[in-house]
Amino acid sequence: MTRYHIYFFWEQLPTNLIYSTDYVVARSSAAPVIDGTNRCGIAANHRDMCKFEGIDSPGFKVTIRALERYVQAAPRVVETRLEESANMLGERRKNEALDLIKDCKIPLFSGQETSKHQ
Repeated sequence: MTRYHIYFFWEQLPTNLIYSTDYVVARSSAAPVIDGTNRCGIAANHRDMCKFEGIDSPGFKVTIRALERYVQAAPRVVETRLEESANMLGERRKNEALDLIKDCKIPLFSGQETSKHQ
């Protein structure tokens, strides 16, 4: 599972820029091809990409579907990350404790000393 879930959108229509009509952001820049990411064009110019006419607008549908997928996956992602965090914290505490006693000559339960100089 990737750490971040990324969905790139790009404008499919050029924008009227007063003296010319062009794409504000090139598709290759707006939606680079990167493993583990999703990409989709929005049938609008740069200014109108986030201005949907209604819930039946193609841009709205693809955007809401992406958000729904992320929302549905979020509880599992959060649970997994909390477990990973707890495990890492436990390991860190264990290593810190071992560092504190590494030069101590107190016998352990197994009858061995912790010192390297036995």
